[in-house]
Amino acid sequence: MKTGVRHPFAVSLQPDVSEFAISGAHILGSDLSFLVVVPDRNDETCAGGNLQLISVRLDTPQPLTWIRVVSNSASPTQFQLEYSPERFPSSYTPCKNPRTAKVDDRTLDISCPTSYSIVHLTLSGPTVNQLCSLYINGGRNVALKQTAKQSSTLDVWVASNAVDGDPGVPDDDSSLKSTCSHTQGFSDTSDSWEVTFPWAVEINRFQIYNRRNPSTMDCCEARLVNFTLQALTSSGANSTYSYTDPGELAQDIYTVVPSPRIGFTVDSVKIDTSRNYLGYLALCEVLVFGDCCEARLINFTLQALTSSGANSTYSYTDPGGPAQDIYTVVPSLRIGFTVDSVKIDTSRNYLGYLALCEVLVFGEVVCPAGKFGRQCERDCNCADQTEACFVSTGGCPSGCAVGYSGEDCYTRKDLLTFCTM
Repeated sequence: MKTGVRHPFAVSLQPDVSEFAISGAHILGSDLSFLVVVPDRNDETCAGGNLQLISVRLDTPQPLTWIRVVSNSASPTQFQLEYSPERFPSSYTPCKNPRTAKVDDRTLDISCPTSYSIVHLTLSGPTVNQLCSLYINGGRNVALKQTAKQSSTLDVWVASNAVDGDPGVPDDDSSLKSTCSHTQGFSDTSDSWEVTFPWAVEINRFQIYNRRNPSTMDCCEARLVNFTLQALTSSGANSTYSYTDPGELAQDIYTVVPSPRIGFTVDSVKIDTSRNYLGYLALCEVLVFGDCCEARLINFTLQALTSSGANSTYSYTDPGGPAQDIYTVVPSLRIGFTVDSVKIDTSRNYLGYLALCEVLVFGEVVCPAGKFGRQCERDCNCADQTEACFVSTGGCPSGCAVGYSGEDCYTRKDLLTFCTM
């Protein structure tokens, strides 16, 4: 196995509870988003020395989506990313066709989605010794504060408690009542709980907090043994992901990582205890890690089209990497033809959706001679009637024609009223 030397730079997992081994050191993580989990918590402290390789071990295997590196290097793109699949933990696989997005002069995002979970990740290259921070995207909890329901409700143990962001305090029933869900039990049908998302999401793993009363005999952890978890879609696709607990000893926290990753977008997640004879379902927190909805635009293609008969098309394809809130596309050479329409598609994005909040297309209208305005609805009034006025303002290089004034040469002087005292 590849090894390294401990250096005081930042490594984080977003937003999981995990322990890492990095450069031979065990580092405890946290459950907050993008937390730096090495002692210095500082992007300004960097590796240095002769370090050429960083090795990270994930104690909880999970699919890789993308990483972010912060470096003092003037060329932060000089990194090689490799990973070890969970199925072959002793072998390292280079990231095939990694896509990068330069955030700023020090920050680089590297996209490398894997179908299966990984257990190790290495970063190597001539500029590793200038690495300051390494962030590993683990998805975000898309179930938090979403709509939940259950087959029945015991007292005040409502369904929404399981997605309130608080797993409660073990052995403190007053705390658990206010933050855990619980069914009445022993119904004619199996007890179930379900969370529904306001939009379809891409999911890579689940985490379930059991009711934890270790000081109370026969209560209450065993009620979750043999649970079944399903990821459901309403898109019409004949797709369902299902996991059933193998039914060994009850756990305080269950982690379910689909491998390979779920290949469709999910509308709801359902948990039931139809295979548990105790007849109850108690959940203190259900975390569903994934991404929505920005990832639906990754790898989009934009085309500028003309219907003039010219065999001309401008095309731009997003290189991938993490989704951005705002995409700015500036053709390196001005588009050399007039454009009639602009088209955007996501044929290269496997999520199958296209969501746009605003598309701004900057340019100038091409008007017939003597016309200007957004719809070419106004007449130019230039002193030199052979010249074209500015399409956007109506202004004229030769100045306004006799009888007209203003920035747009559109105000008739004979319509101006002069007041004298």
